[in-house]
Amino acid sequence: MPRMVESPKVNAVGYGASEYNGLSAQTDTFTLKKFDEVLNAQLLKCANKGWDVYFWNQDNMLIGYNDDTDILAGIPMSTVYPTVTQYPTSSAKSAMTVSFSHEDVEDSQLHFDYVQLDFNPKNFVKGLVDVVFQKLEAENTYKIVEVVGGYDRTEEFGSLIADGAAEVMNNVTSATYSDGIITIVPKAGAVPSLKAPSVLYEKGIRGIEQVS
Repeated sequence: MPRMVESPKVNAVGYGASEYNGLSAQTDTFTLKKFDEVLNAQLLKCANKGWDVYFWNQDNMLIGYNDDTDILAGIPMSTVYPTVTQYPTSSAKSAMTVSFSHEDVEDSQLHFDYVQLDFNPKNFVKGLVDVVFQKLEAENTYKIVEVVGGYDRTEEFGSLIADGAAEVMNNVTSATYSDGIITIVPKAGAVPSLKAPSVLYEKGIRGIEQVS
């Protein structure tokens, strides 16, 4: 994990002694095992936004920010952004790093806190993959396709969607699944769509979210 170590800023005042006046900016950078095109796209979409971030170590110690409440808060970041080598070359594999820029590194250190977890948080932070409910040429036929990469996820979710069509889809009365294709019975004049990820999750359809 390459890291830009924070440096105290100490300056002389007139002819007097040097005085401490804060810490320089800090960015922590983590190297991923491999390039992830979906994560890269999602991070780039949000690179101009602030984040609250938690870290954890191999002992399942969750590291965050003490905001004087009973719940550990995330560490404020001004931006989180990826840096990638998107395509492998003769001398290097494709690679990706993710950098976390502290909003106020001194404040983060002054309010540093942690809690010990009795589980591995990695198992609970799987992100959502953007998909489209793609209409095919034949009437009322659709596929589930990832936005980035165009991967077809219909075989994975088709039966689950068909079994609970009215519960997991908007504007649909029923559906069937066969040979990699979802066929729906739509409500009159309405556009079918997948419901919110929280609804899909309860029906076993996990890790995806429909986008326009």
